Amino acid sequence: MYSVSTEDSVNLKATGVDRVLQNVANIMRTIKGEIPLLREFGVGQSLDKPTNQIQGLYTKEILEQVEKYEPRAKIKKLEFSIEYEKVSINAQVEVIRIE
Repeated sequence: MYSVSTEDSVNLKATGVDRVLQNVANIMRTIKGEIPLLREFGVGQSLDKPTNQIQGLYTKEILEQVEKYEPRAKIKKLEFSIEYEKVSINAQVEVIRIE
């Protein structure tokens, strides 16, 4: 089991398991529409909703996005830290396979 956070730094030379984990972190920290040629990638921006709704929406979107864009990873647990104007997400991830 591995830990991934939206606060993790980007390693452009990551390979193997580290690359899979970095891909999951990228999904969690990218806002939908932010990547011009891949508008559906990432999670929606829902900061104007109550905290419990934000967590539910983000959880659903992250699980769907990881399944679609990084099927080598399986999210086991998501934890949210919501502070004024900032959402940090930590995930426990199982890497299913590395090719």
